[in-house]
Amino acid sequence: ERSQLYLARVDGRPAGVGALALLPRSAYLIGAVVLPEFRGRGVYRALIGARARDTLAGGRALLTCQARAQTSAPILLGLGFHEVCRMESLAFP
Repeated sequence: ERSQLYLARVDGRPAGVGALALLPRSAYLIGAVVLPEFRGRGVYRALIGARARDTLAGGRALLTCQARAQTSAPILLGLGFHEVCRMESLAFP
């Protein structure tokens, strides 16, 4: 397994970052964050697109991720991702 980092820029300024874990036959989106002043401008979608293109270009047909229901999940569903399960996060004090 190896990973790649992606930096999104807007007008030459860093706007967001994301990572991609590359497995032999699939890839996994490892989080992404967009700086507040650049939100709502397509930066997150561009980071998803770049990582999806690299997944396919590397001969991998499956791209997976975990997504928060209130933030990234609606965007990912709109881009064609499919929900396959739901998970709950638990913490022990």
